[in-house]
Amino acid sequence: MGYYAIVLGLGAIIIPVLLYFHKATGDKQIYKQGKYEERIKRVVDEYININFPIKKIGHYALVLAGVLSLKSDEEIREACKRIQLRCQHCPLPGVEKELKQVDLFKIFQTVDKYKLSASHPDFIKNAKKKLLEESSK
Repeated sequence: MGYYAIVLGLGAIIIPVLLYFHKATGDKQIYKQGKYEERIKRVVDEYININFPIKKIGHYALVLAGVLSLKSDEEIREACKRIQLRCQHCPLPGVEKELKQVDLFKIFQTVDKYKLSASHPDFIKNAKKKLLEESSK
């Protein structure tokens, strides 16, 4: 009888501790997901607000909308996808083919770092060139 009492006693201590840590890590994932959604929604809404009265589209409107506040290529692509669904146009017109070959997060970070003109039609090419120069140093 003593052996079972010890096992039950240990189980009564260990199980709540394991459940606590499981819940804590789950809450962290929910928190991260909430911030992810919040950042993307803010950029999409701002893009649409910029776009509504004056119809600015493209790279410059994304920068004005706060694309630099997004944390990854995935977030930028998700924001672009949502903008396209809501506005019925691609926020980066004329460069769809190039977009598949680049990390948009790095591109926009480079545009910001070197103060490249985001309104220039070749902004992706210019940013890629700067990235290549950086990597060759």
